[in-house]
Amino acid sequence: MLKSSNYTEEQLQRAVDAYKSNSKLKITSLSREFKVPYATLYGRINGKKSRTMRVPLNRALNDSQEEAIKIWIHQLDINFCPPTIEHIEAAANRMLRQHHTDPETAPPTVSKMWAYQFIKRLPDYEWVKQKLMNSKWVSCEDISFIINWFD
Repeated sequence: MLKSSNYTEEQLQRAVDAYKSNSKLKITSLSREFKVPYATLYGRINGKKSRTMRVPLNRALNDSQEEAIKIWIHQLDINFCPPTIEHIEAAANRMLRQHHTDPETAPPTVSKMWAYQFIKRLPDYEWVKQKLMNSKWVSCEDISFIINWFD
């Protein structure tokens, strides 16, 4: 049995194809011949997908829900009102609540780190910490101050 992972997906696929063409072959001998791990070859022969092809079990939202969140973030961003991490988390939880159908159980929620991991996973977006506004700027936005200025 091989202990290292120095094999390619192509070697593994050729071993699976060889087994499917002649199922009387032993998996152990095929794993040695093609230099792939026995457990991996056994799993692939029995229909198990590679890790990169499997959907992660800990994924809170499906692809369409994540795409909706991305569109929502983009819309807010182009309107110069980028969402905070709390807004993204609340939007995801609201979406999960809306799509929850079982009245017996509580709707699922995303973890407190989900939004950070979501932003980190997206190459087009980056997390920018929002700065506090200067108190002089805040006072200048007061409508009474502006009216007095122009009177």
